[in-house]
Amino acid sequence: MKKMSLFFMGLGFLLAGYYATWQGNLLARGFEFHQIGTLIAISTALSLVIDLPTSWFADRLGHKFTVLLGIGVYALGFLVPAVYSDALAVVVAVFSIALGDAL
Repeated sequence: MKKMSLFFMGLGFLLAGYYATWQGNLLARGFEFHQIGTLIAISTALSLVIDLPTSWFADRLGHKFTVLLGIGVYALGFLVPAVYSDALAVVVAVFSIALGDAL
């Protein structure tokens, strides 16, 4: 149990560092500070709204599977803007990060 806790703690630090560079990447693509703040606020609000249905999902399919799925969807949210550079990729990333965070 202790090893798993350390793994997720390290993963959290890694994702937090990447999240900071993701914001810099959006600035380099021409996004304004208020637009980035709005995207983060939308992502947080979506995560809160999606949280209740995903807890039901976790009860039905198992918590380990749901956590692994959440990590994968969360990572997808960071990979999509790295590959694609249009605004749709950023919107997909925001929804993926919110869903991954809720899972």
